[in-house]
Amino acid sequence: MSRLQLGSVAQRLIELSGDLCFVITSEGYVFALSKEWEKLLGRSISELRGTPFTSFLVEQDKPASESAFQAVLNGADIKGLRNHYIHKNGSTVLLEWRAVLDEDTKLVFAAATPITESKLQAEELELEKQKSIQNSKLASLGEMAAGIAHEVNNPLSIIAGYLKILEIEWQQGDMKPEEFQRIMLALNVSTERAAKIVNSLKHLSRDGAHDAFQPAYLRETIESSLDLVRERLKRHGVRLDVSYQCEAWIDCRPVEISQVILNLVNNAFDATEGQADAWINVSCSQELSPHALIKISNSGPVMKKDVRDKIFNPFFTTKLPGKGTGLGLSIAATIIRHHQGEIYLDEKSAHTTFVIRLPLSREGQLE
Repeated sequence: MSRLQLGSVAQRLIELSGDLCFVITSEGYVFALSKEWEKLLGRSISELRGTPFTSFLVEQDKPASESAFQAVLNGADIKGLRNHYIHKNGSTVLLEWRAVLDEDTKLVFAAATPITESKLQAEELELEKQKSIQNSKLASLGEMAAGIAHEVNNPLSIIAGYLKILEIEWQQGDMKPEEFQRIMLALNVSTERAAKIVNSLKHLSRDGAHDAFQPAYLRETIESSLDLVRERLKRHGVRLDVSYQCEAWIDCRPVEISQVILNLVNNAFDATEGQADAWINVSCSQELSPHALIKISNSGPVMKKDVRDKIFNPFFTTKLPGKGTGLGLSIAATIIRHHQGEIYLDEKSAHTTFVIRLPLSREGQLE
């Protein structure tokens, strides 16, 4: 079959498909295309066939589109390419592409999806959300920086002191084995403490949204979050009580769970601002269902009903302007839903108490 005959067959098949797709020769000319293009560009099939595929692209999109086409010819599978096509009336439409090369015919088969205004708005909203998450995270890290520096400086000071003792006693030549072992133990403990703080900080600051789910020891996940706020709470006179009534494991993205816990603890801290004898309580227990429960409560004023009804709504916040985006609890709820769990306010508690309920992993169920 000649290329001309093949083109007629391809054109007929594509027209029947009803999808927004076309076939391009290795030289970059439109070989066959669906009738959907007539509606999209206001031009007939005969006007479009045989033209360079870039003919109706806006000028600024041509270089990237031509580069992507060359990549397809070299064997790449292009996904997510976006460019603007020009309608006969001068308006433009944004398309998202996927294209592959057929090795036998050396023809490029491509399919497009129009990007609607509502989809663009949704993408922009998601981008703004991610920016807000990162900004909130950086703000939290900034607020905790002094406490974190203190937490790290303490073990470093201990290490420096013991190293000086080692130097002096070594020079004097009268160090006893038991004294050497005691100093080495203290050095190891201080080094591990500093490393723990640094690792918790690294853990929080990265984006875990694309991590694979994995079994995680819940106590360790909670502790890595609390390590970053202990000193801050201590400096402001807020007592932190932590209790574990179970040794649970959950299947999760540990980074995301840590971020949710930290967000709730920071919110609890804000709620106790200016209060004498302030406290925050974090507890972990296990249901028979089987689920793990993380409860975070504080001594601050109890939320009013009209506030409780809105706290998980996007952009709702009770904080003063500049102190909160209102995205924290909304995003926390989304993260927990993705973990097949739930987050809610304990209506029966005498204090503001958030509950995170998460299914146990198989490891946790075998405890």
